[in-house]
Amino acid sequence: MKHEAQERFKEAFEAYADELFRHAVLRLSQRERAHELTQECFLKAWQYVSRGEEIRDMRPFLYRTLRNLIIDESRKTK
Repeated sequence: MKHEAQERFKEAFEAYADELFRHAVLRLSQRERAHELTQECFLKAWQYVSRGEEIRDMRPFLYRTLRNLIIDESRKTK
């Protein structure tokens, strides 16, 4: 089961990392910070799965997680 989760997560990273990064760059206008938040997004998703939680549809979950990270980032800068 754990191997299956790892494989699914790897596939999601390969499928969605670039588009999530582009989305973050458009929202933040800072490439380095967008890269960091994209990585953090995947880290949070992995932690969620590692706790035994199920992600039914990975793409919306990742976008929602990234959106929340971007919102938190904008709150910090204000």
